[in-house]
Parts: sequence; structure tokens; C-alpha cells
Amino acid sequence: MKKGNKRGSQLRTNRVRTKDGRSKELRYGRKQAVHTFCTECLGWEQNPADCTDPMCPLYPFRGRTQATLRGERGAG
Repeated sequence: MKKGNKRGSQLRTNRVRTKDGRSKELRYGRKQAVHTFCTECLGWEQNPADCTDPMCPLYPFRGRTQATLRGERGAG
């Protein structure tokens, strides 16, 4: 008996807005959902990791920031 793919069981299919104002159906997990939401919030132009709104409930989950990456490169 095959075991289910844990990651696959967390994927969901949902309809989302696109940059051109249309919508499309995507199958994604939590990480892609946060990225998609943040990209739309930032006007489709910026990287969600560069978000500067600490009041956003997704702020802690946005990914590594450019400042963080610069700090890691400079520390080594």
C-alpha cells in the first residue's frame, strides 16, 4: 500500500486574480498562497520579501528580505 504524499495532501486548487485583471485556477500550498497574496498586495511589481508593512498579518511569513540577505553575505 502506497503512502500519500504529505506535501501533495496540503495542495489546494483555487481561482486567483492575475496581473492583467483576469483569473486563473492554480493548485498551490501555503508558501505559494502567501507569495501570490503578497505579490497582488504590492501591485504585482515588488518582491514579497521586500515588504515593509509590519502590520500585515503575513509579514512574518513573507520570506527572507534583501536586507537580511545583505547581512548574511556581509557577516561571512
